[in-house]
Amino acid sequence: MKLDRTSLQRTAKPSRGITLFAVVAAAAMGVVPDALAQNALPETPSKQPAKVPPTPPSSQPAANPLGGPKIDAPTQSAPSLVSSDFNGTVRRLETTPEEAAVALLKLSGEAKERVDALFARRGKAIEEFVTGNLDLLTKLDTAGKTNNKRDQLMLGLEAFQKLNAVWKDGTLFDQVKALLPEDQRAEFERLVTNYWNALVEEGKNIPNEDGKKRGRFEIVAGERLQAFVGEIGRAFERGVKSGRLIAEFVLKDLNLSDAQKARVREIIDSEAAEAPLKEDDKRYEGLFLKILGILDEQQRTAIIKRFRGE
Repeated sequence: MKLDRTSLQRTAKPSRGITLFAVVAAAAMGVVPDALAQNALPETPSKQPAKVPPTPPSSQPAANPLGGPKIDAPTQSAPSLVSSDFNGTVRRLETTPEEAAVALLKLSGEAKERVDALFARRGKAIEEFVTGNLDLLTKLDTAGKTNNKRDQLMLGLEAFQKLNAVWKDGTLFDQVKALLPEDQRAEFERLVTNYWNALVEEGKNIPNEDGKKRGRFEIVAGERLQAFVGEIGRAFERGVKSGRLIAEFVLKDLNLSDAQKARVREIIDSEAAEAPLKEDDKRYEGLFLKILGILDEQQRTAIIKRFRGE
């Protein structure tokens, strides 16, 4: 039952399997290529020296030699989602670029409520996918470890179909932008676009496993997939802390009565309310014993086999 969380963490080196899966999966999502992914990077300035016009005589009064050196006020740099690690690598965000950009906009009032509601709906849809598809995620984990490209593609497309609620209304970027006040849309687009541009510039220097240079489409597709995997990982963590994952595991295929289901959820919710559960939490032993107490003999046999991995 256990899903290895390390498989949900991003990797810096693009693999051939991930790249192939990313391109097909991104196409299936309908989000690449899009206007954001195709934004051109700034052109490289010409190396020809620019002609400098003659400087007119200054009309300013001469500096007072006794006045000391002039100290200019520090210029404030524009907010940015781009930052680097100590080795110069672009630091990947811990949230979606859209969420990070909105945080810098410091929205208030109705605009903030609308955008927060959108993020909440998306998070809930991903959590429901995770709790309801542990078997599929485990198979995807195995396919990734064995580098089985065919299984990655087939299982990945199945996952994306089940996640239709996440992107049926369009890309997260377009949905967020539509909810923002008009005077903040340009800044939102600048923040997100500059982040993707930085990843593309870095990605051009990292060839794929065939040793070939990657283009913008391939880089953005791979980064989008890895960012979405991060969202799934965070949903997994939330499911563990709230007890929803263990509840789904316990309730599946046991033919529990409505009263039993309610009691199981009550037990788990009560335990999680005291403190967030952890993946290796010793409290699961107590939960297990409490849950066994409300099951009949056939259900107890089934759940014991399940915990043993039989």
